[in-house]
Amino acid sequence: MAHGHANQRRHEPIRMQVALRRRLRWPLPAGSGRCVGRSCQNRLDALGDHMASCHLSGRLSRRAKPLERTWARVFREAGGRVSENVFLRDTTLHHIRPTDGRRLEIVATGLPLHRGAPLGCDATMVSPLHADGTPWRRADTEAGVAIQRGEACKARTYPELVESSQLRLLTLAVETGGRWSTTCATTVRQLAAAKARSVPTHLRKTARVAYASRWWALLSVAAQNTLAATVYGDAVGVLDGIDDVEPTTVDVCYEASLAPPVSRLPAR
Repeated sequence: MAHGHANQRRHEPIRMQVALRRRLRWPLPAGSGRCVGRSCQNRLDALGDHMASCHLSGRLSRRAKPLERTWARVFREAGGRVSENVFLRDTTLHHIRPTDGRRLEIVATGLPLHRGAPLGCDATMVSPLHADGTPWRRADTEAGVAIQRGEACKARTYPELVESSQLRLLTLAVETGGRWSTTCATTVRQLAAAKARSVPTHLRKTARVAYASRWWALLSVAAQNTLAATVYGDAVGVLDGIDDVEPTTVDVCYEASLAPPVSRLPAR
């Protein structure tokens, strides 16, 4: 039976402790006393808020990589053809300069989303707090403000893709607290439904629920692992992982029947 890449659905002990303490707002295990950013060097808080938000540390850009690799795996298991780390100038988009240095971490084709248009995907983890622990404007009263900020940032980075029928921008955002964007929830739901259409009619509901459960488990563990590694300095880069042999639908359904429900914070 293909169980997939086991460590992609399991927390290491220290990361599990960091994730739980972050959720409970308890002090983290003792670590470095100052930010690793050479131009920052501010003293760290006990709750990890600074390292979860500091753009000078260099860790925020690296922590997106494990999420992107996990989304790429989801797209492949859903039946898509996936290319990674693609320069925008190497796509079929017109009017992109040969010197344009922008990249798309994932380009996925062959999926039943956005009328079958190729997808230019960018995963991001955003914090509702500033590096000093204070909330962004409205983040303490309005759910999903940080996600909206992350989506707007990606739209400014790739304006040509926002309404493009040649290559459609898909921003896959999650907050540090575990809230996933509406786009993420819709994407997983639609991919699971599409994947389930390949099995006999009487098994489709079971397969749809099983694939959604599997993919949310992969994504949720990747998100909390990479956040814990970011705030604790536990080598974010080693979380990338590799794709394993794709499990069969029978294996996915069987594993779903054994696993407890995955807890996540949906977009509201």
